[in-house]
Amino acid sequence: MRIVLTGGGTGGHIYPALAFASYIESVDEKSTFLYIGSSDRMEGEIVPKTGMPFKNLKVKGISRSLSLSNIKAMALFIQGVIKARKYLREFKPDFVLGTGGYVSAPVVYAAAQMGIPTAVYEPNSHAGVANRFLGRYVDHVFLCLDDTRKYFDEKKIIMTGSPRATQIALLLENEPTVIKPYEKHILCFGGSLGAKKLNEAFVEALPLLVDKSYDITYVTGKKYYDEVLQAATPYVRDHIHIVPFVDDMPTMMRSADVLVARSGATTLVEAAMFGVPTIFVPSPNVTGNHQLKNAQSFVKAEAASLLEEHQLTGQSFVDAIDQLMNDDIKREKMRQAVSALAQPEAAVLMYEAACKLKKGE
Repeated sequence: MRIVLTGGGTGGHIYPALAFASYIESVDEKSTFLYIGSSDRMEGEIVPKTGMPFKNLKVKGISRSLSLSNIKAMALFIQGVIKARKYLREFKPDFVLGTGGYVSAPVVYAAAQMGIPTAVYEPNSHAGVANRFLGRYVDHVFLCLDDTRKYFDEKKIIMTGSPRATQIALLLENEPTVIKPYEKHILCFGGSLGAKKLNEAFVEALPLLVDKSYDITYVTGKKYYDEVLQAATPYVRDHIHIVPFVDDMPTMMRSADVLVARSGATTLVEAAMFGVPTIFVPSPNVTGNHQLKNAQSFVKAEAASLLEEHQLTGQSFVDAIDQLMNDDIKREKMRQAVSALAQPEAAVLMYEAACKLKKGE
């Protein structure tokens, strides 16, 4: 099968596409891929390193008010559609998948207009602008959360989950156990770049953490590491581990008894697949406040607890952790609830849908 992948701007749009491709390659050695994205965005750095062919498309986000910037964005969209048609005619894909971000809009739209089977993947509770627009034209909409159904035509929806979950399932199959470095372990991180507010709360919490019986690994993000380490130095003990970045996050998450993190779509998938009770601290600085909605969907299932950023202090940070670490029964119930949300067959379902579209079913 020949597949075009498109999506970008953030890791949440890029890595699911790559996870989908990884699964297909494992079951179809003859499959070929083309990734269409913006060379000056994150995908322009990440995708070429995988060896996947990459084509550049220049796009611009649309603001919510009438402006010259929006006129330019529309002009770039039209140009993008024309260029995407050229790429699609040359590659001749059997299927096109958009995983979000403005760059996906002209590509998937062009493919749909050309009669090529198409789908979009939406992992968040609040659907992104590009996917809401494309939902009118695609054959299928792949979703992770029931709360997102309201944005799309019910007839097009397939509840798949994230292809990242399938990657993790294969990891767990090949490495069913992991050696825990600590008897009781808290893992806390604010995403790949770190989170300033979370870092500030951690520093404020340090005097309260020095006498705790559990180990805590705190990931600052490279940008904030020196600043946090300097502030934390008087309180660092053997059970407090401060690092700028974690290269092997799957192993680290598997060793955690409790996770404290933002509630981006990828983190939700990983928490569910690894069965980690989680305290979500949603970022308020995202489109449609979708991280809060993501977290609320897990809280509703009793699969996580919620600590909003406006409630975040050193004391509330420690209190939230202690509520779970001091209650084995609650923690186990949450572990079971979050594990029940795992969707390890996601990439399989997406691939099956693509194959049926190719056959005209």
